[in-house]
Amino acid sequence: MPAHFPWLRILVKGILLAAVASPVWAAWRRNGFRLWQKLLIGSTLAILAYAAFIALIDGPGAPFMDRLPFEASAVLIAALALMVLLGLCEMWFRALDGPFPKLAGPALNIDRRKLYPWMGACAAIVALLYTLAHIGPASWHDNLSIAAWVCGIQACIVFWFLNYKARRFDYGRTALQASPWFRWSYTAGELDAWKPVAPGVNRDTWIGPDGLLCTGDYAPWTLYVYKLVRAEAPADLPSRLVFTFKKTSFGDATSEDVMSIPIPVGHQADLEVIERKLRALCPAAEINLQRLAG
Repeated sequence: MPAHFPWLRILVKGILLAAVASPVWAAWRRNGFRLWQKLLIGSTLAILAYAAFIALIDGPGAPFMDRLPFEASAVLIAALALMVLLGLCEMWFRALDGPFPKLAGPALNIDRRKLYPWMGACAAIVALLYTLAHIGPASWHDNLSIAAWVCGIQACIVFWFLNYKARRFDYGRTALQASPWFRWSYTAGELDAWKPVAPGVNRDTWIGPDGLLCTGDYAPWTLYVYKLVRAEAPADLPSRLVFTFKKTSFGDATSEDVMSIPIPVGHQADLEVIERKLRALCPAAEINLQRLAG
């Protein structure tokens, strides 16, 4: 950046600082100092433990690494570094989102189960690349080895992120069904007229402090990767609630998800309570459910 544009440098630094400070401040307000204290202590201990381990196996007078082939020692160090990195990412996201819900029993395994085939396929591709690098022509070795390394490391990071989100959804779904604000049940034709429901899917709607669940579709309120930005009750028929969520995908890309929930007959009075509780949980969201509540 040219030296004669100091204001531009200050502007870029200010934008980067705001991008980092905004989620940190929001998480601080929601979770308080105690969780951030755990994050700082855990980060420091993880980094020190990694440095101590590397010094133990590869420092002066430590012949352990010298006995290993170069590829084995590189894999070992990279694996340890990746474990520390993903551990720090886990602590960072927990600081942003708060602790996982406390459950009386095991969490449902719905969103995580969807990832397992993709994890297995990715592991098979990395194993195939590694195998081809060693049994194929010598001219392929370097390129295939680099491809296996890059694919393996990127897959670990991506699947950690997706698994973190899936765990949050499974834990939130379980906690919501155990303790909702309201559980709406529908008559035989009330939901069928709204949208088709797959056989075996529970036809009720749960609304509570841990999110929203309707006909198998779950949405949390306040996660960093998925948060409520707008809730409204349109005045036109059919009577319904419309929730708009901001979804943050891997790489910080954002998009919106919209969920429309039919309001069963006789439950319009619930909207006042839902609005009050959502305003307390999601102060930054636009919430207006009074058009039907009255």
